[in-house]
Amino acid sequence: DMKCAFMEEVQFDEQKYDLSSSAHIELDGLLEPIPLSRVSIVLARDIGTSVILGYYLALTAHPSRDDILNCHRSIRQEWKPMDLKTPGLEYPPEAGFPSGLYPESRDICFGEIKLDNALCHIAREVRKSITSKEFATFNLGVPRAPRSRNWVEHAFKIANQSSHRFASTTGSSVLDPKRKSLKNSKKPPLVSLRTLEECLDVALASYNAKPQGHLGGNSPLDLVRFQLRTAFLPVHSNFHHENLMNTQQSDNVTVRWDKWGKTTPHVNFFKVKYKGAA
Repeated sequence: DMKCAFMEEVQFDEQKYDLSSSAHIELDGLLEPIPLSRVSIVLARDIGTSVILGYYLALTAHPSRDDILNCHRSIRQEWKPMDLKTPGLEYPPEAGFPSGLYPESRDICFGEIKLDNALCHIAREVRKSITSKEFATFNLGVPRAPRSRNWVEHAFKIANQSSHRFASTTGSSVLDPKRKSLKNSKKPPLVSLRTLEECLDVALASYNAKPQGHLGGNSPLDLVRFQLRTAFLPVHSNFHHENLMNTQQSDNVTVRWDKWGKTTPHVNFFKVKYKGAA
């Protein structure tokens, strides 16, 4: 039962990567390579057109609610091609994401958003963003049933072309021959985080522009373009679009003041205390 309309059903999920990479951190004016062994990619895919709407690369093995919201935000923000630094890497013609190629796609309303029962998915802010801001159906599905989100699972297969599990990251004991040696563990990996980000962006953008057999020889972007021009798709009003910035959050809080301790009034917002001059 495949959905046909663009944005009628969108699937979100994330996958952990075991890899050997490094990020460069500036310390005292010098760039120091910091080894990374675990990152996660959060993906969003439309079912009607098979297009990959957006993604977010989280530098952790366990994505948080903010990582889910950042992936959500990538659908509403304009995508721009990266300034590729990796030799031999380039975007194929017409490759990209709907948010960058078709500005009107950023205003299309979601119908149903499918996620699994991961803790980062059932967070209050994620549910609030989907139901109260997007006015979409929030579907967590049946626990331990990944086949109900098989399209986003297939998208990970596309992303895996850019990374895989290196032999040096496996091993059950210090005597395992596949385990990374102590000498190599002190060396920064040759593959940088920037290279990984570029490969992912090119791989996913290239898939969107590649003709697919199950789409009748059309590419996912071909179907998006066709539906945007011919189909009656629900769109958000200009006024409501300003409220779709799901990483800008507000809350009603209580002003607290210990007058006997002679402290200034403060509020607690997301477990952080904020004081004012008043």
